[in-house]
Amino acid sequence: MAATNELLLASHVQRFVTMFLMCLDPTNRSFTYAAAGQRAFLLRADGNVELLASTGPILGLLANVSISESEQTELQLGDRVFIPTDGFEESMRANQEILGKDRMLAALPSIDGMLAVEQIEALYQTSRDFSGDDAQHDDMTAIIAQVI
Repeated sequence: MAATNELLLASHVQRFVTMFLMCLDPTNRSFTYAAAGQRAFLLRADGNVELLASTGPILGLLANVSISESEQTELQLGDRVFIPTDGFEESMRANQEILGKDRMLAALPSIDGMLAVEQIEALYQTSRDFSGDDAQHDDMTAIIAQVI
């Protein structure tokens, strides 16, 4: 991540990027992660949601950034890691009301049992239904990985 940051700064194009890097240990069913300006969520099979907070700043803005690694997190059968870009949360209605984190996450439990691609498509549809005919102002990209 530090090398990516330095490449962005050296390019002089004034671009920035968020990044989420996860290291999965399938033997111990656990993971650690590092996140540059990107948060994610651990959706536990029992319905609890845990924030996987950013561990460092967005890349491409500051020199000599330090991105720390998280503590090890154990996974259980049925747990899902959900990594969305902010385009979902920031889906906006004409009156400037945004979908927000709580409504975005509330859409996910109702789609349990679907394949990951179906879950993301359903989340995208929830976002578009919320925004109506208003144009989308940001990308909507997500990854969902489930322990099976």
